[in-house]
Amino acid sequence: MPLVLGLRYFRQLSFVAALFYTGWLFHHTSGNGMAAGATNTSEGTFEPLEINLKAFEEGSMVNKIKIALKFNEAASSSGSFYLTGHGISQKQIDGMYNATTTFFDQPLDYKLGFRVGEFGSEGYHEYGSETQSKTGLVKGSKKLDLADMVENFLYGYNEANDRAAKEEDLPDEFKKVLNDYSEVMQALQGKVHKIASLALQLTDPETAMNLTQRGEAALKELMSVNLIDAFWNRNSKTNFHAIRLNHYFDISSGYDDETVKGALRIGEHKDYNGFTILSAGKVSGLQVKNEGKWLDVAARPDAFIVNTGELMSQTTNGYWKATPHRVAATSTKRRISIPYFTSPSRDLVIGPIPGCYICNLGDFQYKRQTSGEHMMKIVQKARRKNKLMPKLKKTELYGGGTRKDETENSLDLA
Repeated sequence: MPLVLGLRYFRQLSFVAALFYTGWLFHHTSGNGMAAGATNTSEGTFEPLEINLKAFEEGSMVNKIKIALKFNEAASSSGSFYLTGHGISQKQIDGMYNATTTFFDQPLDYKLGFRVGEFGSEGYHEYGSETQSKTGLVKGSKKLDLADMVENFLYGYNEANDRAAKEEDLPDEFKKVLNDYSEVMQALQGKVHKIASLALQLTDPETAMNLTQRGEAALKELMSVNLIDAFWNRNSKTNFHAIRLNHYFDISSGYDDETVKGALRIGEHKDYNGFTILSAGKVSGLQVKNEGKWLDVAARPDAFIVNTGELMSQTTNGYWKATPHRVAATSTKRRISIPYFTSPSRDLVIGPIPGCYICNLGDFQYKRQTSGEHMMKIVQKARRKNKLMPKLKKTELYGGGTRKDETENSLDLA
């Protein structure tokens, strides 16, 4: 190797070692460090770190490591980040929004034709079928105070499914467009897991030495392994990748200002599973809790917002943090959002990810149960007997309209 190239290669490897050591030291001395993962650009605003997928895939060894370390910084602090360079066309995203709007504009009786079970099952779920938080209830009563003001349609897929058969059962508004979106998001999930796997491997102090000594060859070996998919997808036929189409209806009229002020369109919760890859739409409302404060997160047209869920946090033994979030009525306009949820095999017994250094450092902190058991317990807590429906059928609440009647319906949340 010529001397100049040899010196350049040595400097690159030295920089890799410095990068790695700085990231490793930060994560092993900062505790929960909630403020380190992002910057509060102003009071009440939270700006997640940005992970550029295209820059990771096309970047040099040094850039790949920098982005993976940034991934660790985001996931181990706030649990939330912007995902840019994702390769999903705006045309395809717009197609999903158009189809979702068209479906929720339909009469309630039409939408109820696609209700096949309780909250958590696939299909349509009307307003009043879930509760994520009691924050929005009138103090001292069980009267609804604009809590969890959302209806949704849930679509799920795993390799045991026949996509053509699922297509036949979809509402006409979603035929073709929803299956296609599911396919590209499933491919995106694999790419996110690739960065995440490298990020976890970089928590091992021996990895820095190996990269310093062997450079690109060592990185190639790290990149050939996907720790998350290898663990999560042991039985791919029981994986359940889900898309939830959310409709937060217009509340600009029909309610007095005091009622709307501080109302929640969906209450505080952490997502149940792996990563949530969220297309947040154009209307504000998403908030995350950071250092005990609720902070607004701006939707960006070029980015998905990724939140870490409970199962991902648990399988990293708490190293990555599940993101507490909610949707507040900071705007009264109609809001559409489209989250994609990743999850492991339903029969996977929750434990630390094999091959992940930091995941296996101490005793496992969580209950060893299957991911299916974990999911079912949480979903059952969010279900509620819907006493709202008989009266709400007579209103203009659905299909983008506004509610005209008084909030007199009590809810049995027991």
